Amino acid sequence: AIDPPLILLDEPASNLDTEGKAIAAQLITKALASHKTLVIASNESWETEYATHKINLS
Repeated sequence: AIDPPLILLDEPASNLDTEGKAIAAQLITKALASHKTLVIASNESWETEYATHKINLS
């Protein structure tokens, strides 16, 4: 099984419906619970709620 310590996500829920976004949120939560490092590039405010550090590229 693949078990990377770092996961890069580029707008992971940008083309998902409500159910798909809920699944994405569950997967992000599961990855964080497993002490993974996630880098999320997003314009969605709900995706940035998981962040402990944020970089705003305005």
